[in-house]
Amino acid sequence: MKIERVEVRELALPLRYPFETSFGRTTRKQFLLVAVTAGGVTGYGECVADRDPYYLPETNGTVAHVLDEFLIPLLLQLEIAHPREVWPGLARVRGHEMAKASLDMAVWELWARREGVPLRRVLGGEKTSRRQQRLHARRRRRAARARPAGPDDDRAAAGLERHRGPRRAAA
Repeated sequence: MKIERVEVRELALPLRYPFETSFGRTTRKQFLLVAVTAGGVTGYGECVADRDPYYLPETNGTVAHVLDEFLIPLLLQLEIAHPREVWPGLARVRGHEMAKASLDMAVWELWARREGVPLRRVLGGEKTSRRQQRLHARRRRRAARARPAGPDDDRAAAGLERHRGPRRAAA
């Protein structure tokens, strides 16, 4: 598969509820949407970087720059037999994982659309109903509670005693 076109758009959407951290309050999310086209089919990937570098080092501005100047030209040169080849094809550029991931996600979705199958199936997932998801979660919780204590649990408890000091019975 030869990628014919890559588009990067900066979008902003209002958040349903404000998001507040020690850095401030956010009421809208600004992000990059990457569209990758081959053979008349388009796949989309989102870059989750923020506008400012206060949480992570990559920003929408740095991602847009690295995509435009370095990663998109590399991607356009690749002949992709499978989406797994995208990440190694971009390895010349060090770091910039969010920028690479946005292209990678778009190519995976493009691949699924071209194959005519859901992306979850291409990635190895199965369709489960909400009821099945709840049952699986309940079983995992029960299994975790019913697991017998093993030698690792004793070592972990001993480590806790060394850290906090021995536990003493109430007088």
